[in-house]
Amino acid sequence: MKYAAKQAASVLRSYKHKAKRIALLKARISTLYDQAMRATPSFTATNTSGTAGRSRVESSMVSAMDLKTQLEDSLSDLIMQRYQIQAAINEISSDEEKILLELRYIDNRSWSQVMKEMSISEATSFRIHEHALENFWKNYSVSKR
Repeated sequence: MKYAAKQAASVLRSYKHKAKRIALLKARISTLYDQAMRATPSFTATNTSGTAGRSRVESSMVSAMDLKTQLEDSLSDLIMQRYQIQAAINEISSDEEKILLELRYIDNRSWSQVMKEMSISEATSFRIHEHALENFWKNYSVSKR
């Protein structure tokens, strides 16, 4: 794989990982809120968390709020990166390359799903992918200057 393609793949994988991290943060926040809402008065009066002056419910809520702040920061970064990635993809002249990158990296589809949706073979998908990454990198690296 050429340098440009490696750099492009790294940027796109980073985007996918950030999106997954955000999904995990959302799930953790939801779990903490659920725990706090299910708490009974006797549960909230019991302090077993080791945090002086805080009940387990309060600790859960503080943790949820901290995670929510992290989530908001991560979402802001992800939105900016998504905008830059989409702009670089939109500049690619080949519709096949655009579709492949969007399916694989924006829609988070597996390779088998991409190949099936595009009605292409594995060899063809990798050929298109290599060219798409090179073209993406040209556009993305220019936009980052």
